[in-house]
Amino acid sequence: MPRNVPDEPPLDFQAFYQQYHRPCLRYAMLHFGDPAAAVETVETTFAELLQSWTDVLTAPSVQRYAHSVLRSAITSRPVATGRDSARSCRPPPSPRCVPPPVGNWRYGNPPFASMRR
Repeated sequence: MPRNVPDEPPLDFQAFYQQYHRPCLRYAMLHFGDPAAAVETVETTFAELLQSWTDVLTAPSVQRYAHSVLRSAITSRPVATGRDSARSCRPPPSPRCVPPPVGNWRYGNPPFASMRR
């Protein structure tokens, strides 16, 4: 039997939600391509995490645990809706559509150096 979700989530859960909700939503959007499905899946994931938050905190990595719950929710959703994820339905991009790499690893300019905080 699932535990009840508290009216006011613990502060550490609220902080975790604030930090990881948007990245999880982007990840789900990559798989579904449908904003409604992505939002519903991510919210379900965070509700599941909140229900067992004290147990989640005992995991070696809370982020990895949360990501595994999200991946499980993503893979189980296509079965429930009867469709594959958007990522698996799309054909691979043609070589002409792939943008050229930004930066050059050889000369110490990694592609995503400008994106670092």
